[in-house]
Amino acid sequence: MTIREIEARTGLPRANVRYYESEGLIRPTRGENGYRNYSEEDCQTLLKIKLLRQLDCSLEDIRAVQLGELPLEDLLARQLAGLRARQSELEQARLLCEQLQADRAEWDTIQPERYLSWSLPPVRPEVADSVRFRIPWRRYLARSLDLTLCGLLWNLFLALALRENILQRGGLDLLDSFAALGLMLLLEPLFLHKFGATPGKALLFLRLTRSDGSYFSYAEGFHRTLRVILMGMGLSLPLLSFVTGVLGYYRCRQWKEQPWALEDEAWSDGTKDGQEFRDIPGAMVRVACYAGVHLLVILLLLPALLFAASPPHQGMMTTAQFTENFNHLLDFAEAPDGAPMHLAEDGTWRYLDPERTFSSWGRGESPVPFQLQTRDGLVSAVSFSLSDTESYAVYPTQQITHTISALLGQREYLPSSQCRQLLPAIRAQVEGTRSWEVDGWTVTVTLDATGYYRYLDSYFIDPDSDVARPRFFFAFRMERT
Repeated sequence: MTIREIEARTGLPRANVRYYESEGLIRPTRGENGYRNYSEEDCQTLLKIKLLRQLDCSLEDIRAVQLGELPLEDLLARQLAGLRARQSELEQARLLCEQLQADRAEWDTIQPERYLSWSLPPVRPEVADSVRFRIPWRRYLARSLDLTLCGLLWNLFLALALRENILQRGGLDLLDSFAALGLMLLLEPLFLHKFGATPGKALLFLRLTRSDGSYFSYAEGFHRTLRVILMGMGLSLPLLSFVTGVLGYYRCRQWKEQPWALEDEAWSDGTKDGQEFRDIPGAMVRVACYAGVHLLVILLLLPALLFAASPPHQGMMTTAQFTENFNHLLDFAEAPDGAPMHLAEDGTWRYLDPERTFSSWGRGESPVPFQLQTRDGLVSAVSFSLSDTESYAVYPTQQITHTISALLGQREYLPSSQCRQLLPAIRAQVEGTRSWEVDGWTVTVTLDATGYYRYLDSYFIDPDSDVARPRFFFAFRMERT
């Protein structure tokens, strides 16, 4: 029978079974796959050991009885004498408790454990292999760091390969969580197979191997990680992950094996003889590195985000490249849903979702058709204009910004110094005609808002104006010099 069957039959933790084997009290055979096979005799031996241990018999005495060097009757007589000797001490403790109760004593610094006698305490692993039950928080933190690193890889893929706006994923957060878990499912078994630890485990001094120090196969690690994701992490679903985390911690506190544990699983944590983690040389440096890794993740995501925000084409470009740049900036600004309309190569607009409007362009603003001019197959000028004489108009701030960034091939986050001076000047909405030179292009803006008053980017006909015929006119042109 397997170690799991032995655990179920005897009620002993795996660590105890391994310890009794190391002490020579049981001798399981090995199968072709290297796993231990326990016999019925081994099972009965373990039950006998469990019984005598609950009578507080030492392993040396149990071994002597097993080898026939000490009759069981003599051992029981000796144990009974010892228990009777302790009986008077227990009686004194009982009388003291009754006196405390009679005096109605206040108990501020110690909690009564009167219910412990109602049932036998859980059988704890022997010292030789109890480490896995003493490190629940380190195991959890190591796993969290591994998942964070997998999330980093996924976000780098989104930003660098797909140029996604990773800050505005919206309803795709759950998909991103599953993608990170999928990477963890593929990568963690590989690390366990090659190194016996993952980055998070190695950082916190943890190693996971077989009891003989050999590494698990990739398939074994895969099945373990899959069970961890399902039963230990709850698929990273908020409520379910909380419940599975609490259950996992409770099992550790009760010295029970986790349901995802592998056959012949052995842990090491860099400590010796019950040493505390903080007493390990370099432990605090590792803690600082743990926090530093999370900071490094943020620092790596920032340049990835800036790269994703950049248009794909720079320098002189065709109309197809310009419209690709422009539409990329639109979709990035309108993430996570993307823009409802895209600019076509002829300067017109193509509806993608007629039910939606641009969320970042302001109330009432709609895209204006472009006039595109080319020279030698490359864009030489881009212009558009709008006018109004009846109601109100909207200054096309976003359309101007995207046009300049698309033609110059610049990101809108952290633009060049020339653009940082140009864009605020255009957004100031000063009436008249103004021109600027930037990176080989001439930018000209004309604004006439006669008889209109301004509120933010919107222009309304001023009822108090004495202008007979109010007129709003705006024109933008960007031409290669």
